Amino acid sequence: MSPEFTAPFALEWSSELARTVVRVLSGLVDTHGDNPIRAPYHFAVVSRILAGTADTELVETTDTIAAALKLGKIQWARLVGRIGGVALRAVSPVVSDGERTALLRFLEVWSHTPMADRTARLRRGATRTSTTSIRTGTGAVVVLGLAYSGGAPRPFVDRAFGPDDPPTLGEVDHVAEAPLVWGDADQLTRLIASVRENGPIRWDRKAVDFLAEAIGVPRGTAALLLAGALIRSTGGGEFPTVHQRKRLGLTVDEVESAAAKEFRGLDYDTRLDLLASALPEDPEILWEPDGLHRAAERIVPVWHQMFGRRPAVPVTTLTAVDSLHWNTPAGELSSWLAEPHNEPLLTDDLPTWVNDYGNGCNPRAEWVRFTAIVESVTAGLRWAYAELPAGDPVRDGVPQARDLLLRRLDNPGLLLRSPARHLDSDTVTGRFGTSPYLRLAEHDADFVDDGLTIIRIDRAGKSELFFRPAELDKDERTDHLDRAVTDHLDTDLARVRRLRSGAAQALAQRIRANALPQGDYETNPAASAPDLVREAADELGSTTDAATLYLQLLALREPTDHNVRTWNHWSRTRHKKAGTELLDRKLVVHGSRARANRTLFLPGEWIEYDWLGSGSPREKFKDNLTAAAETADCPVSFDWWLLPARFAFAWNNRPTS
Repeated sequence: MSPEFTAPFALEWSSELARTVVRVLSGLVDTHGDNPIRAPYHFAVVSRILAGTADTELVETTDTIAAALKLGKIQWARLVGRIGGVALRAVSPVVSDGERTALLRFLEVWSHTPMADRTARLRRGATRTSTTSIRTGTGAVVVLGLAYSGGAPRPFVDRAFGPDDPPTLGEVDHVAEAPLVWGDADQLTRLIASVRENGPIRWDRKAVDFLAEAIGVPRGTAALLLAGALIRSTGGGEFPTVHQRKRLGLTVDEVESAAAKEFRGLDYDTRLDLLASALPEDPEILWEPDGLHRAAERIVPVWHQMFGRRPAVPVTTLTAVDSLHWNTPAGELSSWLAEPHNEPLLTDDLPTWVNDYGNGCNPRAEWVRFTAIVESVTAGLRWAYAELPAGDPVRDGVPQARDLLLRRLDNPGLLLRSPARHLDSDTVTGRFGTSPYLRLAEHDADFVDDGLTIIRIDRAGKSELFFRPAELDKDERTDHLDRAVTDHLDTDLARVRRLRSGAAQALAQRIRANALPQGDYETNPAASAPDLVREAADELGSTTDAATLYLQLLALREPTDHNVRTWNHWSRTRHKKAGTELLDRKLVVHGSRARANRTLFLPGEWIEYDWLGSGSPREKFKDNLTAAAETADCPVSFDWWLLPARFAFAWNNRPTS
């Protein structure tokens, strides 16, 4: 295209269509404060300025240009060079017909602008200026958005008409080339024609699974990416509808997790960079049977360049591991557990010190990340042992993750934090002495340090407690620490002890022993405790399948129908046959109970909620079983027992009537 190019300002664009464009782009670009009715006018004016024709073919004065530019503030400068992300959204079968119409109209207008010209030298940036636009013989520059008080940077787009740089407006905060990755006029025209002729492309769940495993994210994140970043973001946006979630095969929890974790770290520019190259050079390929898979393949190298490669983990594991830590993406969690030797915080000691502001320890970012690793490895050890099949890379890596973490916990320079009971000055002095905490600067608080515990009390009387894991459980100082912390299992103090426990060591050794065939689960007693299954079958006079199912119903918290079939590699028919045997022997009852997700239950009382109003619904027998297992002589949590021992204990204490 030449500088004499003219934008299609005369094309129809209703206010309703404009509103739709602004709304559906909200997951990709910041549209806060946009005037959707005027946005097309704004877009057309900017296009003509960059084309070099604005003052001769559209408006008569610079005042009119300035007025037009102030009418719309959509930050479509981010789309320059990256329009492929919008195109992927437009062809998605998840997008409604109304939204698709709006996006295709937007792409059609875009295809007639300099932004769809591969020869145009365009840049994106931000500048501090009160001027709106300028055009000279060397190029043009247009600022998008209003000027704010304080001289905050305003985004701009510029274009060079020749070899020289374009003019500038005020102080340039930053600027970068915006080469066209995908989406020249020909590609956009062909894509638009293909959509209008063939409709949206076919959704392919295998492509979702491929992308999830290739970049190390749960299915929810991969599906939302391939749908064109169909997710709300930190700057607002949308949430998939019931119909969209059903089409994607996602639950509300999966979408919420993607929003709170992986997508939380993907700002607008990152999303667009990821999706800009997703479309093939020939857009018609998208309508072939493997079209979405081809798009997924193109996203993978861009992701790896941005975030690095993650260990190869099955998509089912990635989706399951997502629950281990509320604030950490599943791919990162999987990396910690499957390849702990690649995590610097697990291979190198972290020196820490209490910061000045009552907000944990410094270095802040590394310390927060390390505490997340402590939580994840502790929960991950028991979870991976019980819930993942033998040979899974996350399960196989957890013992090494524990070993490395134990070494880091022996670092005398490491501090962790634990919730503290209310502690007045006299109590602190009586228990922890008066030795000051050696610190780097003066603090607006009082500190004492007995070598194990550091107590910080600010002027409002609020206390904060830190401890050195390397000194824990060595002498009487530990008694003082235990009396000062809140009695809660979900603390770093409890986690350190759990990681160092004999129970944790037994779980790690069991995984390392490769006691199960590849693909089998510890939760399947036929694989983990075959002698017990044969004993139970003989005593019950049943098949080994029925005995296996009975042991699972006795010992496991959530023997849902789906879980049982997964653990045992059973079909529905085989599962039903085993259950029928138990029903015939009156060992179980058939029914339907809220949130149970199964139809067979042990006879007796049923607990819908525990006293905290949480926890999975279960038979009262299981609470009694846990109480009998966790005694003063055996204080280890029943959930941390090896599963063969749990099955045996449940069998020996089974209901007698």
